[in-house]
Amino acid sequence: MKKLLITAFAATLFTASFGQSADLELKVTMPATDTTHDDGIEFTAQIKNLGPTNMVAGDTIFYGVVIDGTLVFNSGFLLGASGLSAGDSLSFSRTLVPTTHPTTTTYQNVCILAIPQTSYADTGAVLTANNSDCYILSRSLVSTPENTLETATKVFVANGMLNLASTSTENITFTVMSINGQVVSQGNFSSNKQVDLNGMAKGIYAVVLSNGTERVTKKVAIQ
Repeated sequence: MKKLLITAFAATLFTASFGQSADLELKVTMPATDTTHDDGIEFTAQIKNLGPTNMVAGDTIFYGVVIDGTLVFNSGFLLGASGLSAGDSLSFSRTLVPTTHPTTTTYQNVCILAIPQTSYADTGAVLTANNSDCYILSRSLVSTPENTLETATKVFVANGMLNLASTSTENITFTVMSINGQVVSQGNFSSNKQVDLNGMAKGIYAVVLSNGTERVTKKVAIQ
């Protein structure tokens, strides 16, 4: 299947032949091992010209990214002034952000392959046995933190006033108790509320919050 994909990729990109030959070897150098990435696909690949033909300045190397047997990206880049002589290597890095993401952790087979420009695509002369390399990528959507009563509410004292705030609009009951368990204030709120604690003895107080399904206790200090 891998060889069929590479052959199809070559046929798509190259239709002419000029009698030259080139053999590119591609190896993925990053990630060095299997990797997990929530959003994009990142990789660094090394391409070596195994010859016998030197690729000169301005020549193009095309590369493709195949995920689970499907070509998802293909492009090309020009060689610099030094070209890529037989025996020489170059590295390139890319980051791709797919338009769709799996909703659960998904293991995908990612293959990177490279083929020289059309003028080197003489039928049978471009060797495709070693021009690709693959790795396993674990992908998933970045999970959204659960909005719990603990994370949605904030309780603090400023200038003798107890401030209660919630990012939700649900009805929340509160009970303020001293360290001895004495209830000093209670009530309910939906978004925010202030309770006057001026005149209360200094010390640590517990504020018990409940939305009917969850119950959390937060501590405040009156100084």
